Amino acid sequence: MSIEVKTGFLWEPDNLYKSKSFLSLLTIAKKNGVPSYRQDPMTKKNLEKLQPQWSASTFQTFLKISVEESLKIESALQKQQQKIGSDAQAQTFIKNALEKHRYEQIQSFLSKVSAINVFHKIINKQTGNPLVAPCRWHTETPQLAFEVVKNSSGLAIETKVIFTNENLLLKDMQRTGFMLQYNSDWFVLSLKDSHTLDWLDKNPVSQYATEPELFSEKILTKLEENHAVNRNGLFNVNEIKQQPECSILFTELSNSFLMLTPRWNYDGFIVDGEWKEKEQKTQKGVQYIIYRNQDAEKDFVQYIQGLHADFPAQASRGFYFLSFANARKKQWFIKTFRELLNQNVEVAGLDMLQHFRYSPFDAATQIEIQKQTPTSIELHVKVSFGDEEVPILSIQKMLLNSQRNVLLKDDSIAFFSDEWIAQYALLFKHAVIYKNRMALPPWILFGQASEGNTDAILTQTLPDNWRQQWLNWQNDSLQIPIPKTIQTTLRPYQQKGFEWLVLLSKIEAGACLADDM
Repeated sequence: MSIEVKTGFLWEPDNLYKSKSFLSLLTIAKKNGVPSYRQDPMTKKNLEKLQPQWSASTFQTFLKISVEESLKIESALQKQQQKIGSDAQAQTFIKNALEKHRYEQIQSFLSKVSAINVFHKIINKQTGNPLVAPCRWHTETPQLAFEVVKNSSGLAIETKVIFTNENLLLKDMQRTGFMLQYNSDWFVLSLKDSHTLDWLDKNPVSQYATEPELFSEKILTKLEENHAVNRNGLFNVNEIKQQPECSILFTELSNSFLMLTPRWNYDGFIVDGEWKEKEQKTQKGVQYIIYRNQDAEKDFVQYIQGLHADFPAQASRGFYFLSFANARKKQWFIKTFRELLNQNVEVAGLDMLQHFRYSPFDAATQIEIQKQTPTSIELHVKVSFGDEEVPILSIQKMLLNSQRNVLLKDDSIAFFSDEWIAQYALLFKHAVIYKNRMALPPWILFGQASEGNTDAILTQTLPDNWRQQWLNWQNDSLQIPIPKTIQTTLRPYQQKGFEWLVLLSKIEAGACLADDM
């Protein structure tokens, strides 16, 4: 009678996300060729019995993932859950913490897998019964890639698992959280990739299969944040070919240097770095190809290099820098800032700088009606930062140059907030300005009021009877008779359009309707 004994570890993937041990010790005894199995928990006592089989470092690794060490951490997480409550946010936090703990255990085990025998306990697909069999664990971390395909139902996603020497389709593998199985082989995904697959499971792509724009916006935009996605030419690509708007991004480097990075705005898309013919961007799921203008970018780079004697030697870096001392020497920064504004160069990042002077005040704006006619309104306007009043003509120039900051007399820079821009920019851009007065048609102010502007002055610019008619029109309680020369009966929407034109004409505002009205 012959007896053969083999020891190893039993991997039970079904327990990975349960309150059970997913690794245990396995002893296989073959008596006359017939195997019998004994499964023991990975306690420190049981590990010590097998210690002579392993090196000291391997033994210490197994001790760190023993039952006792696991219980310490998982019990602490359970106590923490009791303290922070059982709401959805708390449950998610604990779930993620437990997953991270078990992921770290798997990584520790994986580092020693070459020195041990590993078996897995899975379901036999033919019989439906549990099956214990040898398996192989691979230390290579596979990567995910996605491909858009089209089938009879519409658009779909095909997920590929990328290895050094081969690629597999996810649908041909079994997945348990961050663990992937292919026949007897096991692989460990990164947690980031595992969470991406979780997200796909919770957001089935089939709901957008026949809607390419939503498919791109809701699914591909998310996937493309961290993964390669082959769209297979199934989506429209917009091409942008135009002159760029030049800008400079100011940042601070290592708390010691002022850094200038040239950037170019192509129809709202910012690009920087070394020139290349095409730049691909995705916005709300829509793809854009930007054809960069080499001559325009080269001219701007040369312009920047002329701003300081140190810059030409830094050309190969793609950015330019000066020590804070050099940036302040002979008021270089202030003079350069003025030069950039005069050249209509957009300046970004100033609000993030810490070592240069900026006004701590918000813009205080006062508006008074000086004179009003049916076709024009004259306003007295005062804009101040602290005690300093800024000429409104300078503000108009700033806005027309797509800027939002001005230089004050003490060489500090004042910024206009998003709220101020939303409330007043339209007035400044369309006004005729002389000294501290501006003239503009009153209907512009009414348009501002319609957008929810809170400045009380904007509610005083139109006659009360007209405003009442406007409200009646919005409530469908206004009825303006059509001229007798019009020999027809207008449909309801045509009547509304006619009344709209009449109301606007009363305040000297021009308008037009679409031809299908």
